[in-house]
Amino acid sequence: MIPRTVAILQSFRGTHGELGVSDIHRRTGLPKATVHRTLHELQKVGILERAGSRFRPGLLLFELGQLQSTAQLLRSVAVPYVESLSRRSYATAAIAMLDGIECVYLHVASSPGCHRSPRRTGGRWPAHASCSGKVLLASLAHPESVLPTALPRLTSRTTTSPAALIRELEQIRSRGIAYDNEESAPGLSGMATPILGLCGEVVGAISISRPTTNGWAPSDPSMVRQAAAAISQALRKAELRRTHMR
Repeated sequence: MIPRTVAILQSFRGTHGELGVSDIHRRTGLPKATVHRTLHELQKVGILERAGSRFRPGLLLFELGQLQSTAQLLRSVAVPYVESLSRRSYATAAIAMLDGIECVYLHVASSPGCHRSPRRTGGRWPAHASCSGKVLLASLAHPESVLPTALPRLTSRTTTSPAALIRELEQIRSRGIAYDNEESAPGLSGMATPILGLCGEVVGAISISRPTTNGWAPSDPSMVRQAAAAISQALRKAELRRTHMR
């Protein structure tokens, strides 16, 4: 029961939140009868809910998601700064956290008329192929312990050698900024810097990205650093308030 439940819930990743039985059958490879039966079992307990002939995550999942306090607190604090950074930089701005070897994007903001990044709020991306992911991997004491023996190639510029990535992470750790030079998507570049928690630990990353076709290249990190510092300060204050309320 648990493996097929996890497979069905994971099938909702990268969607707009609603899937039918046939969609889930294709995404999971599970027999349609098994999918149909499991969906109705998950609906009964509130993990999923019906939307006509389709299904979407239910209120129970939302409630459990609120228990992810660090992510929830970071998002609640950071959203105004991310939106402001997007407007000021005329770029896509985002905050992300690390989950294994993937970035999870807590909030993505794009200025009106600017190029839309392939990232989306709630979406995931391979950490080795994004500036946010590299910042977050660089914060680990032993990043080599979480990396697979081969890294998937997203573009011709993606680093696929774990050894080469480890060397880059050492440089990122020392300078506090990571760059994406068309490594995540062709024609798209960006930069990211860490967000710090109450004890100075890296809890997330903030980034901006823009197309390189208009001549833009990530160089001056001042706006991203300022946003990260402001979010870090606001997050520490929020964490202190939460600690005193317990």
